[in-house]
Amino acid sequence: MIETKIADVTHFRVGLGELRQHAKVALDLAAEVRLLPKQVRGIVLNPERTAAERVSVQLALPGSGSALGRGVVTDGLGVFTLPLPAVSEAQRRTLLEGGLGLRFGGRGAAVQLLTVPVPPTGAQALGELVLPGALEPLPQSVVGALIDLIEDLPAVTSGGPLEGPTPPPVKLTLGQDACGITFEQDAVLNRFPFKLPVRLIEPRTTTVNRVFVPRRCCASSAPRPRSRV
Repeated sequence: MIETKIADVTHFRVGLGELRQHAKVALDLAAEVRLLPKQVRGIVLNPERTAAERVSVQLALPGSGSALGRGVVTDGLGVFTLPLPAVSEAQRRTLLEGGLGLRFGGRGAAVQLLTVPVPPTGAQALGELVLPGALEPLPQSVVGALIDLIEDLPAVTSGGPLEGPTPPPVKLTLGQDACGITFEQDAVLNRFPFKLPVRLIEPRTTTVNRVFVPRRCCASSAPRPRSRV
């Protein structure tokens, strides 16, 4: 019994060590295979926690402030949805390793820079972004000129939902009847969504052991001889 328990603990401990090595390799390869999200969304706040309304938001390389692609303008609550432009392979690796650089512009050519981590795979939310310095809203004439430069206005503004039917949630059922398990996609936008159900099958907490069950003796089932008086 003790030897079996020692074997179980040893197997589990060695398996966890192997999983740790696999996780380290996966993190090292993340920048090689991971893709950038199609768009990111967030709320821009001034240092005093007031909404930074009507300020421009552009993607930039971290630490440099060099803008990449076109930008968008925040609404009255400081909310924005920024589609990420197509970037080169070198720029993609820089953004994944150093973070998303964001360039914010306000009245009087004032500029503020922020660098935020790339959202997890499948997520888009950046949360609340507090600027290091306050920005005043852009004049309405400048906002109108920026909007005129955008070809697909409904896809880059945060004023309303996109047109078209809403896709049904993904539903996956494993097993049948009483043994069935159903995985259904949540309709709420989660910050850390999981695309696949995950079940830990290795390392096992117990090892497979051979069990010997002795067969019952057949002598007890034989008819007993009757005694004569």
